[in-house]
Amino acid sequence: MKKIYILAFTVALIAGAATFYFATKLDEKSNINNAPTSSVVVALMDIPANTVITEEMVSLTKYTTVSVTPGAAMTLEEVLGKAPKYPIVAGEQIVISKIMTVGSRDSTGSLSFQLEEGKYAYTITVDTLTGISGYICANDYVDIIITKLDETNPEQSKQKASVLFRNIQILKLSNYAANIAAEASGAVVNSYGDVTLCLTLDQCLRLTEEQANGGSIRLVLKSIVSGREEAGEDVTEEVNQEPANQTDRLAG
Repeated sequence: MKKIYILAFTVALIAGAATFYFATKLDEKSNINNAPTSSVVVALMDIPANTVITEEMVSLTKYTTVSVTPGAAMTLEEVLGKAPKYPIVAGEQIVISKIMTVGSRDSTGSLSFQLEEGKYAYTITVDTLTGISGYICANDYVDIIITKLDETNPEQSKQKASVLFRNIQILKLSNYAANIAAEASGAVVNSYGDVTLCLTLDQCLRLTEEQANGGSIRLVLKSIVSGREEAGEDVTEEVNQEPANQTDRLAG
């Protein structure tokens, strides 16, 4: 009789454990099915850095909200037409901070993707005087002054200065190696002999021609506010470059 009780107790214990296990798994499945979800943009293929993202490269996929990568794009519009700063692998959620808009001033991306359509990068060499003593920073705006022989009165060897271009954006300072080293160390480039400008093709041709014909180039730094508001203007203002006396300077 005692053995029967022991057997019944054992069977009841096993049945209880099985019931508990089944109920736990059912609850877990129910929790997963009822968990909130979010739509996330995912790469369908490997996307190299500095490649324009197109529709066939990405898809909108649902993930449980807790598994969504912070900062991930939630709509296709947030990524299409943009470019990754770093390679993206297939299946990866695309984080907005890792992509850039073509034509933006995001200095961490490829220089070609910082150029708007119709714009070109053009590098000139400067010294302390022509480069404003090292005070230029990337994304500043400058006017470009050119000084050359006055063609209307060449026999007097008189120099004439004019504003060749206004509100030109500075893309980069110094060379590629210096910029890579600065980015790696977290430093800022503040010593330079080269300045890379953002110009139109016509401006590139005009500047090349003026320098080839003996024109002397000088940059003048301007307010970042006025530079951005007026960017794109292209004017020429002739200025008589005769030394002003002290009285004239005080009067101005």
